[in-house]
This record gives sequence, C-alpha cells and structure tokens, in this order.
Amino acid sequence: MTPQAFYIKNHSSSTLLRADLAQLPALSARPAFATKNEFAAWCHSASTEHVFYVMSEPEHPGLRSSGANPVKYLHGLVADYDGPADVVQAALSRLTFADGRAPTWVTKTFSGKARLIWAFERAVPAFTADVQTRFRAIIAKELKVKSILPGLDEGAWDNPHTPYELGTEWRQPCGDVRLSSTLVMSAMHEASNKAKWVATGPQIPMEAVAAEVDRRWPGRWTGPFVEGARGVRFWDSTADNNTGCTLRAIGVQAWTGEGRFMSWSEILGPQFVANYQTNRIGGAIEGVYHDGQDYWMKDNEEHWRSYAGQQMSRRLAVKHGLSLESRRGQASEVAQALTTVEDCRAVDGAFPCLFLQDEVVRDGKHKYLNISRVTTMPTTGQRREWGEGFPWLAQYLSGLFDREQLDVFLSWLGHFYNNARVGKPRKGHALFVAGDVSAGKTFLSQFVIGNLMGGHQEASSYMLGNTTFNESLFYAPVWTVDDATMMGDSKRHALYSNMVKKFVANPYQEFHPKFKKAVTFKFNGRLIVTMNDDATSVKMLPSIEHSILDKLVILKAGKPGTSFIGAEEKVRNEIGSFADYVANWVTPEWLQSRPDEVARFGHNSWQHPELLDTARDSSSSAGVCELLEMWRPLFFRTNDKTEWSGNVSELYKELKTTESISSLVDKVARDRNVLASELQHLRAQGVKWVDFKRTNRMRVYTITRPEDTPLRKP
Repeated sequence: MTPQAFYIKNHSSSTLLRADLAQLPALSARPAFATKNEFAAWCHSASTEHVFYVMSEPEHPGLRSSGANPVKYLHGLVADYDGPADVVQAALSRLTFADGRAPTWVTKTFSGKARLIWAFERAVPAFTADVQTRFRAIIAKELKVKSILPGLDEGAWDNPHTPYELGTEWRQPCGDVRLSSTLVMSAMHEASNKAKWVATGPQIPMEAVAAEVDRRWPGRWTGPFVEGARGVRFWDSTADNNTGCTLRAIGVQAWTGEGRFMSWSEILGPQFVANYQTNRIGGAIEGVYHDGQDYWMKDNEEHWRSYAGQQMSRRLAVKHGLSLESRRGQASEVAQALTTVEDCRAVDGAFPCLFLQDEVVRDGKHKYLNISRVTTMPTTGQRREWGEGFPWLAQYLSGLFDREQLDVFLSWLGHFYNNARVGKPRKGHALFVAGDVSAGKTFLSQFVIGNLMGGHQEASSYMLGNTTFNESLFYAPVWTVDDATMMGDSKRHALYSNMVKKFVANPYQEFHPKFKKAVTFKFNGRLIVTMNDDATSVKMLPSIEHSILDKLVILKAGKPGTSFIGAEEKVRNEIGSFADYVANWVTPEWLQSRPDEVARFGHNSWQHPELLDTARDSSSSAGVCELLEMWRPLFFRTNDKTEWSGNVSELYKELKTTESISSLVDKVARDRNVLASELQHLRAQGVKWVDFKRTNRMRVYTITRPEDTPLRKP
C-alpha cells in the first residue's frame, strides 16, 4: 500500500488535502527568503499555496486535525531535529539503523536541519489521544529517535496535529522502506493495554456484555470474553479476522473494518445501555432512603444505618461500581443515583416504629422510614395451661404477685405482647412494681418482659431529666427505671411525674439522636419502674393525682421464694412456652369495667392501695395535709361554720395564729407559696375536704368541716 500524507497549503488554512507521500516534493517548491521571520510570515499567509504535511488522518478528512477533529489513523511518524545545522548534517552521513527501524525519507528543513519520516506498512487506527501519546512514547524507544540526531523537537513529536513545511532534499538513504505492521501493531497494543479508557456512558460488566453478545450473535465469539481478549468483529457477519478487535471495559478496539474504538452503545445499541444503566442505578439505590439530611440503607446484618452525602457517594462507587465522574456535561452516575433517591425515596424522618411491619410508615401527610430492629418472641401456636412448659417462670410469678395482682400483670403484659406481635401495637399503662430488695423486680422488667418483647433499655437519666438525647431508648420496646433515687426536690419530682404522664398519655415522642435530625412520631413501647417499697424508694412513684392514676398500674411484689441460680438460662428455655400462654390470655371482666381506660389502654388501671397510701405519706404535701388535719377540728370547734373560705394568705395567717400548731407551720409550709402549691396537690390527689376556685384573678380555697366535729351549741 502506498503511504499516504495529508497537507494544508498554509498555516492559516483549515482545508486538508491528501496525496501519496512520495508525491509531496513534486507538489510545490519553497521560495527563497532572506530571514526566518519572512519565512514564518509566508507560512502563515492565507495567500500562500505550499505543502505543510502531517502523517495523521483525522475523523473528518477534509479538515485539518485538531481536538475537535481527532486523529483516526496514523500513516507514519515525523521526527524534527533542531540541533546545530552543521552537526545535524554531518551526522546524517554516518547514520545506521537496526533492521526494520530505518526511516523512509530524510529531508532538509528551512534552517538547514533535518527531518526523518517513517512510513507505516499499513495505516493503524489511532483510537484515543491517550493511546496515541503512549504509542509515540513506546515507538520512540524502539526507533531510538532521541539518539539518532541531536535536538529532537519532543513537543512536535508528541503532537499528532503538528504540520511540517515540505522542506527540501528529499532522499531515501536506506531505500523505500516501511515500518512493519508487526512492530507498529505491537507498540499500539502495548499502548492500548496501558491506556485509560474513559467511557461516555456507563461501564458495563463484561459478563453482562458477554450475555448480550451471545444472545444476539450466538457462537461468534470464541474463548473468554474478558478485557484485553482479541477476536473477530462479532457484530459484522462478514468479518473473519480472528484478531480483528480487542475487548475493552467500555467497548471494542476495531483494528479492521471500522478501524476505531467503538463503545458498547454503538455495538449493542443505546437502548441496551440505557436499560442497563437504569437497572444498574436502580439496583444500587434499592432500599436507600433520604430524610432531608442523611441517607439510610441496611447493613450486612439488616440493620438500618445512616450515611452523610460523601459517605453514601463512596459506598455507591465502591459497592456498586457507580462512577463519580461527569462525562460530556452529563451528571455522574453517583449524582444521578443520589438525586433519584432524593426525588423518589424521600421520607420526612427516620424513626424506630416498633412492631409495625411496613418499611415506610405513613402518618397523615408524612412518611417515616421504620428503622426498628425489634421483634417479639414468636409463639408456637400451642395453647398451654399455667406453668406448662414454663414451670420456673410460673413459680416465680406466682410468688411475686398474689392472684389478683397476677391477673393485673398478665392483662397488662398480654395487651402489650398480643397487639405488638401481630403488628398492631397499642398504648398501655406505665407499670410500677415495688417490693423487697430480693424480690427479683429488675429481673422481671429486664429479663422476662425484655426478652418477651424484644429488648429493654435503662431510661433513668432520660426520665429524670438528666439528658435529652435518647437514641438508644427508642430502639427498645421496654424502658426500665430500676431502683433510681428521687431526691427531695419537689420541682424535680414534678418534672418526673410530668414525664411519666406524657409518656403514657401522648402517643408521640421525640426521637433525638446526637447530630441527627430529630423526629416526632408514635412510640409503641412501655415504661416499667421498679423500686423497693420503703418510704424513700416509693418516691419513684409519680405524684399521686387523679389525672395520672388512670395511666398507671402499680403492683406490690412479694418474695417469690424461688432460687435465682441459673435463672437466666431457665427463662431462655421457658420464654417461648410462656409466650404461648400470654398469647392466649383473656383479660378478666373485672378489669374491663371502665370503658374509657379499656379503649385507650386495654384494661382498667390498678394500684395497690398500700403503695398509694405510702406514696401519699411520702409526698411533699403529706406534711401540709397532716397540719390541716390538726387545724380543722381546732378551728371548727369554735364556730358553727360548715366550711372555711379564703385566699392562701388568709389561711397562712389563720394557721400561724392557732397557738397549738403555730410552731409547725414554718417547718411544713415555710411560706405562702409552698402552702398554695401543696393545697393544689392535695386537691389533685382527691382530698375531698380541700377545694378552690378562681375569683378576681385569685384562688379562693375552701376547707370543709370534719364530719366528726360537732357544731358548737349556741
């Protein structure tokens, strides 16, 4: 094949012409110029008609090559030497070349230096700029172009778009030789294997491409379908060259036929690539949600984890191979994936929606990702008698509670467990258990109830107001407060009582992890407070007021009389059978007599009367109650009134002027503000002989005459 060259008529021209390489010297002759500047001006003049040639054929052969019109084929190489003219010319006569490495032409430049032209036996596809750069570096070493003559112009050597002025004295000192295709192709293969192939679309796994190729062109490809493998141009039914193409991760290098790099989109069609990309991105973001701040997905243990934007981008790139690079103005695959998540998998927050079975839970117009990890102990479906399959537990519980309290406890537990296990959790009473030190109260809350319901978490710090961060609590269905101490601060106790009341009455709780988005949603867990039954410990009961008693179950625990040696192992073995029993528990009718409470909490509230009395006696208002109990008969014996009425200042004065109790007033009430507060507590506790009403922005208190105090005779 006759070597081809391409030329423009001057440096200002964009029109590219084609000619046989050997014909170039006959196409034009360079005029004489006095200076190099005159020569340069002539080269750039639009009126000049001369030959400025290249050995590279561009994609659009009628226009000179450039970044916008890349090289498609290389027909040869040109080395320009800028060493001293006399040295270059002197060296030309002594040149020797290894076999197959000699240049086809040697020419003289305007400056009296030299150019060497190597014509290829056959033109070779240029593929990409990166491949060409690597190819030129490899072939330069093979030809030893830097050591042939002094002053190689490396910038011109590396630039395939550099046009060379025709020059003079064209000669072939080694004959009409060519660089063999074997040498050129070997260098091109090496360059291709080292090159970075950049996809304009998604990078499709070779196994996915192989499956599609085999489906469309069965049997056309033989051998492994892997990157770097060579074979026939399988998409062309007429192709029979078994080394006509090389597989790359993002397409095919066609050495014959098209003679260029072809992407999978060109070979398999854009629809296949689009479908693959959709499935690829869709598969990568399956199960990923965005709450407006973080991304959420499950880990290898099927637990939900949150990730910031950069973390999620890295995971999509590493775990699913999505590209982080933008191509030709198109957003990267990672950016597309994250945007799709934000548009199509947005939630208003992430919340442990205990016992609900949906992955995304709706609440009105809002959607919440259910990040709960909780499941209840499963049942076998078997009906069991008391103690059948759980003898130790039955003995323990029967010893802990008397028959009436055991019915209350099992009703409370059955309402909690049976609604939760079917995915329809309901609110329930807070459970308080007081008893002897060795009764096993903590064991009941943490190990028995905790194992049955799916876990527990100590909640003392949160319920006592010591912290507002509560992330770990909301993953547990059972919140336990065990043997905590409530100090004598009445304000702190009031705060604690309000926390208990809010927990039971309000279905919504605020989930507030550190550095995460706070979310308010329905919490389906329970609060269990265990304590000793002495006067100090019983202060862990909330304020005993009518407004809270309907939300509490308060049980008094006895000593179970069972050994706790190996108790945890026994419970682990028996809890499944106990779950069967609880699953079939029916709440007694006597615990369903108050419709409002049954509708809200499953059954009546219940409080052990002895503990209520102890709690009242231990409350901050107990002293005021005793003081007033002493004052009432003293006051009403001196008059025939049926009630005393007045504001708190008047009552305080009345107490201070009653001689037999005046010394106690400051110890119990301290001042009028304390007295007013405790009077309101007594009314809230249901003390019938205390009442108040507002008149003219002032509370007027009424204290009624004791029934056993007779009216004074006139």
